Amino acid sequence: MTRALVFDFDGLILDTETALHISINEVLAPLGLHLAREDWQELVGTVGMSWIDLTEQRLGVRWTESERLSVRHSAQRGLRFCEKAVIPSTPSSLANRAADISEVQ
Repeated sequence: MTRALVFDFDGLILDTETALHISINEVLAPLGLHLAREDWQELVGTVGMSWIDLTEQRLGVRWTESERLSVRHSAQRGLRFCEKAVIPSTPSSLANRAADISEVQ
């Protein structure tokens, strides 16, 4: 009998945000660019601005539409191969995240 069901809303159980940040910086590095963790964290959990928009705002980059598609695709492809791509949480870290969420509510 199932007693509980957990839905992973991108970050509860698997940390994909850190892996995506790493992947994005791997795409930006050959261009001499780096998206700081502090800037990245402002995007996590928000809707509207993409990391590409953030590079334009914070780093002064002006992407053409084809460049936007290319770097977005490269970062997503890199995420699949990122060494730290998806790190399962331990039961204790899951409990800590649940406690953090309940404090916010």
